[in-house]
Amino acid sequence: MTLQPAPVLDGNVIAAEIEGRLAALDEVDSRRLKLSAEIETLLGLVKARQVEATSPEGRSLLTVLARADKLTREVARDETCAALNITPRAYRRFLQTLAPARPKAEPKPAPEQETKPETEAEQVGRVDDGQSRYLVENGRICAVTFDRNGGRALVPLCNFAAQITEEIARDDGQEVSRVFALEGRLDTGQPLPRAQVDSVQFAGMRWVAAHWGVRAIVRAGQSTTDKLREAIQLLSQDASARVVYVHTGWKQIGGQRVYLTSGGALGLDGVEVSLDEKLQRYRLPLQPTQAREGMAASLRFLDIGPASVTYPIWAAMYLAPLTPILTPDFVPWAYGPTGSLKSTVLALALCHYGAFTRNTLPASWEATENFLEKLAFLAADAPLCIDDFAPMATHHDAQQMERNAIRIVRAAGNRSGRGRLRSDLAFRPTYSPRGVVLSTGEQLPNGTSVLARIAGIEFAAGSVKLDALTRAQAEAELYPQAMAGYILWLRDQWEHLTTTLPVTWQDLRGRVVGAAHLRVPEFFATLYLALDTGLSFAVETQAITELTAEERRAQGEAALIELAKAQGERVQGERPTLRFLNVLRELLAQGKAFLKPTESTNMAGECLGWQDEDYLYLLSAATYNRVAKFCRDEGGYFPVKATTLHKMLAEEKYIRTPAEEGLTEGGFLSQYWADNKNHNVLKLYRKAANL
Repeated sequence: MTLQPAPVLDGNVIAAEIEGRLAALDEVDSRRLKLSAEIETLLGLVKARQVEATSPEGRSLLTVLARADKLTREVARDETCAALNITPRAYRRFLQTLAPARPKAEPKPAPEQETKPETEAEQVGRVDDGQSRYLVENGRICAVTFDRNGGRALVPLCNFAAQITEEIARDDGQEVSRVFALEGRLDTGQPLPRAQVDSVQFAGMRWVAAHWGVRAIVRAGQSTTDKLREAIQLLSQDASARVVYVHTGWKQIGGQRVYLTSGGALGLDGVEVSLDEKLQRYRLPLQPTQAREGMAASLRFLDIGPASVTYPIWAAMYLAPLTPILTPDFVPWAYGPTGSLKSTVLALALCHYGAFTRNTLPASWEATENFLEKLAFLAADAPLCIDDFAPMATHHDAQQMERNAIRIVRAAGNRSGRGRLRSDLAFRPTYSPRGVVLSTGEQLPNGTSVLARIAGIEFAAGSVKLDALTRAQAEAELYPQAMAGYILWLRDQWEHLTTTLPVTWQDLRGRVVGAAHLRVPEFFATLYLALDTGLSFAVETQAITELTAEERRAQGEAALIELAKAQGERVQGERPTLRFLNVLRELLAQGKAFLKPTESTNMAGECLGWQDEDYLYLLSAATYNRVAKFCRDEGGYFPVKATTLHKMLAEEKYIRTPAEEGLTEGGFLSQYWADNKNHNVLKLYRKAANL
């Protein structure tokens, strides 16, 4: 091998190259020093002001660091994180976000044979960057993908084409839910049926199989359903939108107060209303033309039975549209023996809002609590009759019906619904009654608290006049004319009524004095105001004269006062103390329990205590448990716990307490010596308890 001579190096060239490299290093060091000085200044400012990373000072510091080289960023990391109170991970994320954008490389043009011109169908679903991500090809929705060379490929997401043709907003008066109406076609050309899908369920795409069956196939893949959801939405940007109201009653639409009914809206054209199947009979004429004839027929309803029956029911019909002003916190409850025509009369009264019979009343007490609660919510500013609160065949069914009644009556009385949470612990909407809830039944529910929220309307056997009832049923088709005219009349003077009715209501409560519960005068005042307002409209339409209206007012006032006093007596009779004493009498009379004479120790059987000429010495726990069991066996329950009962007995002077005997201990229970030991007893006055 022949060795080549080493090249001769030019010293001048080497010196020039070394000098150039040193100059470059000096320039880098100079820039680094300047940057370091700027960083130090900003870092000192951040420390002095103790600001966060998102503040202007913090962002300025992070922006300068993002332009620095890697070494500088690493050196300043710990001190910057401490000053801004952020983690190293957050520090890196901030720098990545604030780093200057790198220029993008020019994409290589795709081979001419792989580029496919876009058709008109491909333009639909175009996004802002000008590229079409989804298109319909051969009757299928496809995703558009690109390879590294820019070549385009189509990936089918399903075997059909679908589009949202309509977005329907369903307004229930509290929240708005959305429903998508979709139309589609298989890739074979076969049309698919129109599907309505709740917007909440739309993203999961499970509705495809539910609505279109086995032939509509979504391709497999982890992200396929999400892409298909996006594709359908992008392909549906021209979908029409409309609002559908799903409740009755007053609503502000376009700045106007209107009343929603199954046929539309009184006071505004072009409003769409779609009520639940149970509420579809609530249909008023949108343009009433026979308000006078309708009011005359409506007033004749008052003559089909006793005033104590017809006037409260008639007033409840005319109260419903006034609910936003008067807010009825009670339930008119028609009760009486089977065959007393309760349901028939209530159905006739409901004909003021549509076509009803005793077989088509909107609800029954056999329905679930949630169903009744939602229905009472949707029947806003309208009467909702829940039919047939009757004795049940089994104890379980009786208890369930009693629970239903307690929940709905309390909800109506308190104008509140049952609170619930979603699965994510967010609050669900609360459905409280928004109209007048009425009931029919062979009996009233138990409990003082429940009865205080009820206006009991008693139907005696044979009290309804059959001839008058038949004539009223024949002209019931005129009732909606009266109610529609009445509602439009209310609308025109709504502001005046909102001011005057609450003041008058306050004055009317005083007409029922000595009521057992404060709610009783309130429901009297509310019903009377509704009666008065309805009669005022009757005078306005010239269906009756002012003199006749005054006569009707006097009859109605007398009937409502009688109703209020009778209800007060019922509430009084359901006081826990009286209930306790009545059941105790019943147990002793039936021989199911006994009291020992004083000093007697030989009596056998269930013993509830002892007695002498002045007092009954009741074993507190044994007596309470026996009374509560009796109530359960009768299909009811005892309303209060033992300690509350003892307190109430003391307050109402039925028992002698240890304090009254000069003792400082013992609460409500006294000590009684019998059978060689002391017993905790209720020392009940025999005379006061009538035992």
